[in-house]
Amino acid sequence: MKQDLGRKLVAVRTLLFQDEQVLLVGHRSRKTGTEWWMAPGGLVNHAEPAIDAAIREVKEETGLDVEIEGMVYWLEWLWEQSDCLELYFLGRLAGGSLTVGHDPELGEGQQLIFDAHFFPLDELHEFPVYPKAFRTMLLDHWREGFPTGATYLGLDKPDLPR
Repeated sequence: MKQDLGRKLVAVRTLLFQDEQVLLVGHRSRKTGTEWWMAPGGLVNHAEPAIDAAIREVKEETGLDVEIEGMVYWLEWLWEQSDCLELYFLGRLAGGSLTVGHDPELGEGQQLIFDAHFFPLDELHEFPVYPKAFRTMLLDHWREGFPTGATYLGLDKPDLPR
């Protein structure tokens, strides 16, 4: 079987906690107007280390500086023609001021990000959070300590509204 090299995308996301709250970024679909919330992050650029991408993405989307403490989750998804591996890092606040950021690769009228703020972990089930597993498991993992090693969240079609 011939390999199709270069088709798997790699994305990073950073979980940043403050008290019993987690930082999430609001996104709005340009097609439908549907909104969802997710940890700040995005695609890793060619020849860019994943940790550097995680730090960069948090800064772009929230204005915050972070230090990465380790990887806690990984997830794969297949959607339309996308094949993606998503790495979730645990971050620690290192500076900056929380602001609503942007996607520099998108033009002014194409932006998806509309908000960024800390959500109480015990209220995540009330919001359209991606991935859906975070609505129930993130609070327990934060309180108990994250499992040793990175937890695999599965292979699925992304549950993002489009």
